[in-house]
Amino acid sequence: ILETVLAQAQSDWMTEESVDFSLVLELDIEQESIVILKFEKDNPSGLEENEDYAQISITITPEDKDEESINVKIFFPNDKINSEMLDCSLVFPVSRQIPETLAIARASLDELFDGPTDEELDEGYFTNIPEGVEIQSLSIEESVAYADFNTKLEEQVGGSCRVSSIRAQIEETLKQFDSVESVVISIDGRTEDILQP
Repeated sequence: ILETVLAQAQSDWMTEESVDFSLVLELDIEQESIVILKFEKDNPSGLEENEDYAQISITITPEDKDEESINVKIFFPNDKINSEMLDCSLVFPVSRQIPETLAIARASLDELFDGPTDEELDEGYFTNIPEGVEIQSLSIEESVAYADFNTKLEEQVGGSCRVSSIRAQIEETLKQFDSVESVVISIDGRTEDILQP
């Protein structure tokens, strides 16, 4: 499995008719490759009789054109700007230049998880997000970003201040985009009892 993503319906899905859907799939391909796209039906019931899928084989080739870049904002706490740390949810933007991509929200989170640069560290920026955090899924529906991460996000995380800062870093990085008004964070699909102080 190279990548797993969620497809979004482009119209009312409460119908027995077929509906259009869309997804963005980015693969790091260095040479022409044959891959299989497998589309699995959503099956909230978990019942075997409701399972269904279709698959097609396609050939993909890497892009030859030079990559264009875009600027995004990444949010970190800063112990020079907010020296007394009275409000742990205060985070401040730094600018990053990333290769142009349709999956700009995911790319921004990847930058966030890389942490501050040496120059940013000298300026007082730091991160409260643990190392090894990975995005398991990210979708935006009706102005809500649903971001699911692996369990590294809550490993050795203690204290209400650090938890508040972690949430703020992720939320503000995603809310820089006009399509996102609020963020739902989950870990392995769990939204309750996560990132507890």
